[in-house]
Amino acid sequence: MISQQYKKKINSLSDHAASVFYEAGEGITKEQAAIAKTYYNRRSGSLVSNLSGRNFSVMKTAVGARLIINYLTRIRFLDLKKTTTGKKKKVHHPIYNKPLYGYIYGYVYSQLRYGLNTTIRDNFTTPLKATFKNPIEV
Repeated sequence: MISQQYKKKINSLSDHAASVFYEAGEGITKEQAAIAKTYYNRRSGSLVSNLSGRNFSVMKTAVGARLIINYLTRIRFLDLKKTTTGKKKKVHHPIYNKPLYGYIYGYVYSQLRYGLNTTIRDNFTTPLKATFKNPIEV
């Protein structure tokens, strides 16, 4: 009935979120791998090899979707402008925060908002139009 229709619509919304998260995971890891190959390749190489593989997973649930990206712990500290002793780094190339959050707010957020708006518009305007065309008489 009506509740089953809304459950189907929620599933379509979670499908949309899962596809957006999958594209985002690929895009983020490709961008970070390119930065690592360009600026951080002279070191051990473990960062480049970790980022070049598919180190993310998308989990789709009944309510929504979840993107999980597995990183080496030290990638978070490469973004810092100062060393552990407090000295300013000579060369600073952001690889974690700036690309990650830029991609999330620039691409993922807008795609999810667009998908939610179109789903709500399609799911609520069609029943309302049908109701107004055929009013229920009491």
